[in-house]
Amino acid sequence: MFKKISTIILIGLTIATLTGCNKNAEVPAESVTQDVAESVSKEETVSEEANELNEIFYLTQYDTASLIYTIDADGNLIDTVDRQEISDNIPESEREIYRVFDEDSFSGCLLSSAGGRFLFFNDRVNTLGDGTYNYTVYAVGIDDHNIYPIWQGTSGEYVNSVDCYDGELVIDISYGYDSEKYPGMTEKSFIYDAETNSFVEKENDMEAILERARIEKLNIFGSRFRGPYNPFSLKRTMDECKFIIGTQDDGLSLIDESGIIKKLPGTSDVYMAYYSPDVLLYSRIDMEDGTTKAFVYDLQSETEKAITGPAASFSFLGREDDTFYYYIQGKDQQGVTCNSIYRYDAVKDTNTLLYEKENIPGVSIGPGVEGFKIYDGNIYMIDLEGSELKWFRGDATGDGISFSDTGLKVSEVEILKYGQVSYTASTHACPDCGTVLSDKYAEYFILDSGLSGYADKINAYLKEQAENIVNADLESGEDYYGTTCDEHSIHPAWYCITDEWSVTDVSFIRDNCMTVQMAGYWYGGGAHGYPERNQYLFDLTTGEVLTIRDFFEGTEEEFKALIAAKTREDYEHYLESNPDEMPYFASDEDTVYNDAYEYTSLDSGCIEFLQDGIIYYYPPYDMGPYAAGYIEIFVPYEELGKK
Repeated sequence: MFKKISTIILIGLTIATLTGCNKNAEVPAESVTQDVAESVSKEETVSEEANELNEIFYLTQYDTASLIYTIDADGNLIDTVDRQEISDNIPESEREIYRVFDEDSFSGCLLSSAGGRFLFFNDRVNTLGDGTYNYTVYAVGIDDHNIYPIWQGTSGEYVNSVDCYDGELVIDISYGYDSEKYPGMTEKSFIYDAETNSFVEKENDMEAILERARIEKLNIFGSRFRGPYNPFSLKRTMDECKFIIGTQDDGLSLIDESGIIKKLPGTSDVYMAYYSPDVLLYSRIDMEDGTTKAFVYDLQSETEKAITGPAASFSFLGREDDTFYYYIQGKDQQGVTCNSIYRYDAVKDTNTLLYEKENIPGVSIGPGVEGFKIYDGNIYMIDLEGSELKWFRGDATGDGISFSDTGLKVSEVEILKYGQVSYTASTHACPDCGTVLSDKYAEYFILDSGLSGYADKINAYLKEQAENIVNADLESGEDYYGTTCDEHSIHPAWYCITDEWSVTDVSFIRDNCMTVQMAGYWYGGGAHGYPERNQYLFDLTTGEVLTIRDFFEGTEEEFKALIAAKTREDYEHYLESNPDEMPYFASDEDTVYNDAYEYTSLDSGCIEFLQDGIIYYYPPYDMGPYAAGYIEIFVPYEELGKK
């Protein structure tokens, strides 16, 4: 019935256009007639069970991670898929088009859905070899590791969701700002044809609704299920909710299956997260103090209710039916990050704290929320056991939750094989009003004494560096950035500098050396913080700290010239092979060379040591925009002139 109504709406829209009606006029529901309904063509049906793309569950640490597990509803392993193995089967000439596994890509290929015996990916690649990057969707056979092309977009088309639903693959495609169709969307459906061993397009019912939304400038989006990055398709959402939510200039609106648009009052300043047939879940940021609150909006009464208090760090996690999951991040008295994971049941109107997880020093995961998935009332997340990261499973339907090991390994934490990681932390408050102005956290590695006779010396040095970070002097009171206690009381979150450092890697190189890799993040207000990195290099036979001067005998000017020349080579490589992902500000080779020469120094600290050479890196904003991240230049040891 929905298909008939939506087709009639499309016909009605066409007639209205031909008769000179206002393009914003609402399509009257009474235009639906039996005569027109009888003109709707019947779609072909697929009876072969082998063609059905029944949705399957999968676990992967993040959408670009290499290791993928498919599981059944009870959490039992079905298949293990490694992207590297799939990539090895792809011809070299096609690997830039099907980047199933590409460690060097700036934006990776995303695992978007799974169904039948297929994994579905979407990516933005140079499919025609002409420098134009377009979105593409394709499948990978779980059994045969073969590539199955499905859809390739054109300029200005963006993949919004890829969803296995009702036995078919549904792709939602949005149009960019520069398109005359903005904020329009289209939706395409595909089925797997077992006879031809390929995917073929079939009729999709949503076109009339999407056209209606476009005319009314309603920017629509599907409901979200397992997490913020995998929304349901619009088709599934309409079947489930009988409406689709969208944004307009004055807030949220919904469009129902008859094409009627209804504005939702009081939603002009919200950040939409999830919705179900009965409620919406969204958040609001208090611009006065920078805190966030979550709200549930009852669609029947058109009223909202806060379900959290103000939180400095808040994130949604997922939903099933009318049950929603979110977490609030805080810190304990020692400065350790702790995540509190909650379940909100919109039917019972209950908010339950399910569990809490603290940060694990030396392990770079979101505590309690890494890889979070909710399947059939069970939460799956990644946690540490010994030196291994594994998938754990827990029943989320009770008042509390305990997790059990699934036996599915994610990775080995190499750091913990060589020692331990500890931390130190500090907070500094304004002496007059007590507002926290500085919050610092620094980890340090503790080398196992069996790996070096100078472990105590090395460990003392690393601990001292961490303590120097957290105990660095900070201006306070009215002298702090020229602020006053009155300002602190109005915007307390705005005036707190945070500086966090973590141990991210420990490596042994060149027979007798050890590196300790550090990653930091500094935030002092504004749109975003600033990433930091550092590496310590030790001679295990002496316990001494080594620097680049132990490997390079030349002058400062010779070192600057060497790195500048290497940087120019990197720039030329981008020009030739990947100009659309050029990370440099400079517009020509000479400018790159001159800029690199200026920024390079033997004492810059922007140097990291590998087994076969060094990396000289440029922080964001030095040579390229913030979004480009660090620009890294590799130099083999033999080119440094000292062995």
